[in-house]
Amino acid sequence: MAPIPKRTKTIEARRQDLIRGTIASIAARGFNNSTVQTICDEAGLSRGLISHYFKGKDDLLLEAFRFLVVEADADTRQAVAAAGPDPLDQLLAATDVAFKRAKDSRPNALVWLA
Repeated sequence: MAPIPKRTKTIEARRQDLIRGTIASIAARGFNNSTVQTICDEAGLSRGLISHYFKGKDDLLLEAFRFLVVEADADTRQAVAAAGPDPLDQLLAATDVAFKRAKDSRPNALVWLA
């Protein structure tokens, strides 16, 4: 029987795992109590890999924040477009998205606050 080929993740997939691990670690422990080790544990990756993708914990926090900003931007643009041409409706739609995201995802909200 031939061995099963090992699947290797792409660089971007590992970066995303570390970003999600950062979000999960901060949500569970707070930023100050999150360490490179807790982030790697949450990501399911070895500690040695982190330095290949990021400069450290602060760099990971920035990347996690950027990741959330891109998601929020897409959600907000979609809501504003669906609100129609009225500027007040657009503003209310954008505000609704911001508060809904914070309410629906405690981990993401905690990264925003960190």
